[in-house]
Amino acid sequence: MRGHAQYTAATSRQQETLPPPISDTLATCSNSRFQPGRDKMKSKYLLGLMTLACADSSGPAPIPILTTGAIQIVVATTSSGADVDVDGYTLSIDAAQPQFIAGNATMTVEGLRKGVHVVLLGGLASNCAVEGTNPLSIEVDVVKTPPRAAFSVRCRVKPGPCASCANSALVYVRGSDVTAELYVVSAVGGVGQQLTNSPGWDGDPAWSPDHSKIAFATDRDGNREIYVMNSDGTNPVRLTNEGAADYGPAWSPDGGRIAFVSERTGISHIYSMNADGSDQTLLTNDTHPDREPDWSPDGKRIAFQRENWDWDHPGGIYAMDASGGNVTQLTANPRGDWQPAWSPDGRKIAYARVTYYTTDIYIRDVDGTGNTPLTQNFDYASNPSWSPDGLNLVFSSVVGDASGNDSEIIMVGYDGSRPASFIPPKPAFNAAWR
Repeated sequence: MRGHAQYTAATSRQQETLPPPISDTLATCSNSRFQPGRDKMKSKYLLGLMTLACADSSGPAPIPILTTGAIQIVVATTSSGADVDVDGYTLSIDAAQPQFIAGNATMTVEGLRKGVHVVLLGGLASNCAVEGTNPLSIEVDVVKTPPRAAFSVRCRVKPGPCASCANSALVYVRGSDVTAELYVVSAVGGVGQQLTNSPGWDGDPAWSPDHSKIAFATDRDGNREIYVMNSDGTNPVRLTNEGAADYGPAWSPDGGRIAFVSERTGISHIYSMNADGSDQTLLTNDTHPDREPDWSPDGKRIAFQRENWDWDHPGGIYAMDASGGNVTQLTANPRGDWQPAWSPDGRKIAYARVTYYTTDIYIRDVDGTGNTPLTQNFDYASNPSWSPDGLNLVFSSVVGDASGNDSEIIMVGYDGSRPASFIPPKPAFNAAWR
């Protein structure tokens, strides 16, 4: 689709005129002693200094001088399925009345004054989002080729009945902060199968990429350490053996490394180790606690939470290279942003945000834009985990208080649709999707 649009909010005065050349002006004027060929210096100032008695109709037409320009709008939409935004979008400039633009279109908007204009693409369906900056600030110059405002929109398959649930499973924690065991259940629901049976606390489960093993934290030996076991609960093997607590394991996408949290330096920091427990390496060394590591799908980055309740320099969700370098802050919240979970396509991060009296799950683009609340009607929502196809998430919700004694696991579409509790009985929390 290509077209032209006259910008209705622009000034109605599209051009103004200047007087004709001096020689033409003199041809229509009387009583002038000025001779252009001889008095060149005077010609520069003539129109400002002389009063002429001029004819008003016999001179040449005035020369038009343009005072408005245009912007070329380009919209391109891609989809991972058939669910594109069929009714198109809306386009507004400088907050003026929106106008329609199709999902794949080129349009020239004319009649814009010289200067910077704000171009906003709106009217997107819940499963579609602009990739990159929106709105755009575009500078218009009336004598140049119209600049382009290009928007790339990506639409995802709309959440519906969980197509991937029948072939996937969840490992979760059932119990309290003192005693808890690990269970596994089909993602469609049902009765959970118990995997661990230790005298203390087992938690923080994480599937290996090939689903054959589960890493977890346990205090069964008196101190919280990282273990790994087969996915059916057999053959538990201890990986860490420190005097301080180790917990929060997360597998790298290739299964070769495990990131985890350790308090062995006196404060919680992120470490990584080989999947057999060797080569335990410190990745972060900040003065504030770092927890909850999660690998990006390409294995190049690790997201984590940094705690700092300073209102001037708040903590939040951070990301770093897998080697520990190039640390960048993605969110900032003095109350706390926790438990980042990278989406399977690597474009978004779900996390728990502490608000005034509770926590909610938010989804944010990895570039730091598009912060969207996923839950707003649940108590103490936490521990988000994505389905393998990226269309759904599960999270924990605690009814009444944050003790964990009355918690349940909720499944929602990535747009917040279809909230449903599906894992009986309570308490159940901290689920990881396979």
